[in-house]
Parts: sequence; structure tokens; C-alpha cells
Amino acid sequence: MAKHLKDGNGVPDHTRSSNTHDGDSDVSDVLIVTEQHRILDALAWEGTSSSLRRLQEWFATQRPDGKSFFLTPWISRADLDDTDAWVRYERAAHIIWDHVIARVNERLRQQGQNREIQVIPAALGLAFAVEALRSGEELEGFDGHNRNERVEALFDDQVHLSPLGVFYLSVLTAMVLTDTKWHSDISETAAGSGLDERQARQLVRLAEQFLERYGARPAVVPDPTLTTRFSFILQYLHYTDRAYGWSGTNQMMRPVRKLVRFVRLGWRFRNGFTDP
Repeated sequence: MAKHLKDGNGVPDHTRSSNTHDGDSDVSDVLIVTEQHRILDALAWEGTSSSLRRLQEWFATQRPDGKSFFLTPWISRADLDDTDAWVRYERAAHIIWDHVIARVNERLRQQGQNREIQVIPAALGLAFAVEALRSGEELEGFDGHNRNERVEALFDDQVHLSPLGVFYLSVLTAMVLTDTKWHSDISETAAGSGLDERQARQLVRLAEQFLERYGARPAVVPDPTLTTRFSFILQYLHYTDRAYGWSGTNQMMRPVRKLVRFVRLGWRFRNGFTDP
């Protein structure tokens, strides 16, 4: 997400992309925003909440009837043999993202805006698909594959998606944007993308199942309690340490550095996960 806005009309630098051209009249009528996947570092040091609010304020002036969405990012898988830990982390992180967007919407309403930013739960949806693929259930197109092979079909590495994974999130995103089920011809879509038709069909079903269970996001998510906030900070520090570590840090110093980060993040988020 862009942190700094231009002077003058306040247009964010990154909105001047290939499909926005040089004039405000050419701004798309759908805005999709995401953030880097290290949620607490983004919230603490990148001003995610205030930047998103200012971007939405600008977009509302350009497209009064436009729709805005926040696509939740997913973190790297720390251990390819421990996918369950990644799923647990993404479930916990989604609650925080949901809270952040709800608070941004609340602040926008206080300023007189009646248009909300909606959530595209990409990370949670991906975790749902991973969990389903790791189950012992027979799934069309994945027969003959073990659990790890099923999951790895969605990824090119620890975090980047394969063409099949991109297809799954594209289907999920399209259904959120249109608020309808997938109606495109699966065989034609799969053939055009070089995908296995049976696997593509199964992933469409998983996307539909996920959105049926996810349901509508509450308009306002209550502030997490102090215990909940500190619990997630600990989970975040533990998981990011596993996923990324700290290069050049002596093993004996890692607990000290983790403690320092906990204190800094705890102090920053003692009153909540959004900007004051």
C-alpha cells in the first residue's frame, strides 16, 4: 500500500498505473488494495490504517459509485512439513485484518462516508483450500497424490502461487467482486490456462464452499482484548522468526531480540491494532 500521497490533489503515486493513465477521469471503478504480508510490521511502521483511509477518501471523490476491496495477503510457509502451523497463523491474522478494515470503515462513517471497504479474504481462503487438500477426503483431480503433493500443486515455492493457485484465488476474488458463483466454462478456462480441468473444477467447488462458510463480515469487529492482542503478538513473533529468522543474529541473541520486538510491538498495540 502507498504510504505517501502526492501534494495537490492527493492522488497516491501507485494509482498512476497502466489502467489509470494520466487523467483522473480514467480511474477504474473498482479499487483493490493489499499490503505486505508481515501484518504487525506493516501496521506499526507503514501506517496501513491511515493510508488506506486516505486512499479511500480520494477514490470516493473520483468514483462516487465505485467499489473498494482489501485483499488480505498471506505469509510465507515457515515449514513445508508443518502446514498446520501456517493455517493456524493465517486464521489468527485474518481476525486482525478484519478488525483493521472494520475500524477504517468506522472512521470513514464518522467522516460522513457511507461506502465501506469490503474484504477479499484471500489468505483465509487459501488456508481453507490447503486444509481441504491435506484432508484424507477424496478430491476430484487429486487422486493418486499424497497430502503434500496436493498442497504443493498450489505453490511454486514457500509463498508464491502456481498457475493452479492463481486460478483458485482468481475464482475466489471474482466471486467476491460479483457476489455470484462461478459461471464460466471450466473446460474452456482450464484449457486456456494449461490447467488440469478436473483439478480446476475441484478448486472452484472449494472456493464456493469457503465463501458459503465465511459468510458476511460483520460491519464492526470489537477491539481485541489486551490478552488477545498480546497473544497474537507472541504468535506473530514466533511464526515470523520461524519463517524468516534474523540473518546475522547470533543464536544466543535471538531470544533477546524477540523480547525487544515484543516490547516494542506490545507498546505500539497496547490500545488496539489501528491508528489512533
